[in-house]
Amino acid sequence: MNRAWIELDAQALKNNLEVMSAEFSPETGIMGVVKANGYGHGALQIAHKLEELGVERFCVATLDEAIELREGGIDGFILILGYTSPAMAMEIYRYRLTQTLISYEYALQLDDLFGRMVKAVMPEIENPKLMAHLAIDTGMHRIGVAKNDYDSMKKCYGLAHIDCCGLYTHLPAADTDAPEHVEFTKGQIEFVYKAKEELLAAGIDPGIVHIQNSYGSVNYSPLKADYARFGILMYGAHQDYEDYTKRELNLKPVMTLKAHIASVRDVEPGETVGYGRSFKAERPTKIATICIGYADGVPRKLSNGKLKAIVHGQYCYGAGRICMDQMMLDVTDIPDVKMGDVAILIGSDGEKAVFAEDWAKEVGTISYEIFTNFKRVENNGFVR
Repeated sequence: MNRAWIELDAQALKNNLEVMSAEFSPETGIMGVVKANGYGHGALQIAHKLEELGVERFCVATLDEAIELREGGIDGFILILGYTSPAMAMEIYRYRLTQTLISYEYALQLDDLFGRMVKAVMPEIENPKLMAHLAIDTGMHRIGVAKNDYDSMKKCYGLAHIDCCGLYTHLPAADTDAPEHVEFTKGQIEFVYKAKEELLAAGIDPGIVHIQNSYGSVNYSPLKADYARFGILMYGAHQDYEDYTKRELNLKPVMTLKAHIASVRDVEPGETVGYGRSFKAERPTKIATICIGYADGVPRKLSNGKLKAIVHGQYCYGAGRICMDQMMLDVTDIPDVKMGDVAILIGSDGEKAVFAEDWAKEVGTISYEIFTNFKRVENNGFVR
C-alpha cells in the first residue's frame, strides 16, 4: 500500500489538447513537452498517452530525459531543448535524438567532435549526421543565435556533420496582456519569420518552425508555424492565477495527489500538535496523520493551517508544522475518519477541489515548481 501517490486522468489530457488546439490552423501540429518528468506527471506515462492521442513529437530538457523516453518505447521525434555536452554527441546519434543548437560556437564544437568520433568508431558509415534544431534568441537571452545574426544561422545549416532541420524560439511573456509584453512577443514572432525568409532567400530549407509555448498557443493563434509546444496548460494547470488567456479555457487537471491516513487520534483542549507545538487545540479535536511531507514535495510553507485537503468529500486543514515525511490534518468536523482512509491533497471530490495553483499562490511560487517537486511520490499512472 502506497504512502502517497499520483493518479492521472487520460480524459483530462485529451480535453486539454482539444481546448488548446481550438484556434489552430490544420497545418499546425503539436509537440508534447514532457521535460522535468512530464512536469512531475511522469514523462513516460504522459508520452505514451500522447502517442495514443496522435502526438508524435516530444520535447525534453536533457539527454538523460530523452534516453529515458527512447528506452521506454517512445519511437517518434524527441527534441532536447537544453545543453548537451558535445562529448555526448555519439549518444545523441545512437538514440536518434535531435539536439538544440544553443549558439554558433556550440554548433561548431558539436560538429567537430562528432566528426572526429565518427571517423574513430564508425568509419564504415558514409556521412552520418546529427539531427539538430536551431534556437533563435529573439529577446529572452537564455539560449540561441542572436535574432539578426543571419550569417551564423546560415553557417549552422551548412555544417558537415549536423543536419539542422528546424528552428524555433521561446516566448517568455506570452502569458500577459500588458501592452509592452504583447508588443515584445509580436516582435519575437516577426524575428522568426524574418530568419526563415533570410534562410529561404539563401537557398536553405529552414525545416520545421515552432514558436508557440502553452500561452503562445492560446494567446497568439493562429500562426504560420509547423508545430506548437504544449506544456503546462496541457496538464490542466495555469502557471498561477494571474496568467492571462484571451479566451476562457475549460482545462481539466491531469494529476490527482493522494495520501493515506496512517492514524487518527483525539487531542484535548489545550494540548498541542507537531514540531514547535504551533497548533494548540481549542476544543476536543480529532487529528489525522497522513503519509506525506516536505521531503515528498509538500511545501513546508503550507504549515499551520495553510494547506487544505479533502477527506470524505469535505475540506479540512493542516494542523501544526508539516514534517519531513508526514503531516497532520484537523478532521474534527468530518465523521468516521479512520486509519487507511485517503486524503486528497491536489484534485477533486464532487464539488470540492484543491489545485496546484492554490499551493503556488500560498507559498509565492508557480505551479511548475509545485508539480516538479513530487519526485518521491509513487506514480500510479492513468486510472481513468
